[in-house]
Amino acid sequence: MRPVNQLYDDHVQERSADVSTAEAARKVAGVARFPSLKAKKLIRVLEAQPLGYRVVRQKGSHRKLEAPSHPPITFAFHDNQTIRPGTVKDILCNQVGLAEQDALALL
Repeated sequence: MRPVNQLYDDHVQERSADVSTAEAARKVAGVARFPSLKAKKLIRVLEAQPLGYRVVRQKGSHRKLEAPSHPPITFAFHDNQTIRPGTVKDILCNQVGLAEQDALALL
């Protein structure tokens, strides 16, 4: 019988092989990886050029942002809240209307 720590080491090695295989498959498929961001940083990205959003109204943590050439969005996060990668992608790609590569270039 093998010692417990040897079994654990074998499991860790198998698991790391699975993760690297999944990362390689993701890179081959061309799936972009969006980072998680603090809400304050995402607001700065939206307000910076070329997007040019500005806060036109705020009540609590809900901010209404408008830009001349993009659709208005409502941003409902506290400044120090961490926004998950999928939500960052949703805001930049679906709500603002950017392509994935353009959105990643802004980050």
